[in-house]
Amino acid sequence: ALDCIPFEQWQSNLVSAVRQSEDNALASMLSFFTEIVSTERSYVMQQMHLEGVAPAYDCRRADRGLQATDLGEAPPIGDRLLSTFLRYFLDSGFLHEASSDSGHPETLEVASVSG
Repeated sequence: ALDCIPFEQWQSNLVSAVRQSEDNALASMLSFFTEIVSTERSYVMQQMHLEGVAPAYDCRRADRGLQATDLGEAPPIGDRLLSTFLRYFLDSGFLHEASSDSGHPETLEVASVSG
C-alpha cells in the first residue's frame, strides 16, 4: 500500500534517498522537484500542479530569437499546430491510435519507450 504524505515530507525523503545513492534514477532530476519556480508563494513545479496554480510562461525572448531566422516567428498554438505534432508522433510510432474497441476513437496511447 502507498502512504499518503505531505509534499514537503515526500520532497525531503527524495533528497535523502538521492544523497544516499547517486545511482537513484531521480538524481539527475532532483532540481525539478526542489527548485523554486514561483516567487509568489515559493512553489516548486509539483506544488503548483497540486494546488492548481498555473505557471506563467513568457515567449518574448524566443520570439526575438526567431526573428533573426528564416522562421520569423513561432506559429500560434492551435488546432493546426497540434494536429501537425500529433500526426508526427503517430507517424513516428511514438503515439499509437487507440483500438476501435476502446469506445473512444479519439484517444491516443503513448508507445512504450525503451531506454
